[in-house]
Amino acid sequence: MASSDRGPSATVDQTRQLEQAMRDLGLTVETHARIRSAPSFEEAVVRLDALKVSARRRFHKLALELHPDRTGGDPAKTERFRTLAQVMDQLDRMQIGRPPAPRPVVRIVFSAGPGFAWSSVGSNSGASTTTSTTYGGWSPFDGVRSYVGF
Repeated sequence: MASSDRGPSATVDQTRQLEQAMRDLGLTVETHARIRSAPSFEEAVVRLDALKVSARRRFHKLALELHPDRTGGDPAKTERFRTLAQVMDQLDRMQIGRPPAPRPVVRIVFSAGPGFAWSSVGSNSGASTTTSTTYGGWSPFDGVRSYVGF
């Protein structure tokens, strides 16, 4: 009988088996939180690798007890072994994604170039003293002033 033929209790049983297998391998909420709380990406990778090593050791110990060749084909132990193997397979595939690279700061400098200067409104007498001392005789707004026409 397939697991889908057994009804809703099949998924509850499978969930319990997976939870038990994860506990057997040392995969708990606390270990997940320890990895997530790492201060840096590199530290999180080290913690995940350490978790994988410790889970692999636990799996090997349990495999000696639960492997079908050792148990004589006991269905309950065989099913537990398969569940442990599935959890280990998922753990082996688990990776921590690199955090996104910081976006570069883009600074736009508006410049009309040297040679342009502020002029007083209504007169074309040349650069004002503020602009000539601050910007070296030109203003970043000179392009706008010449477009507007003053």
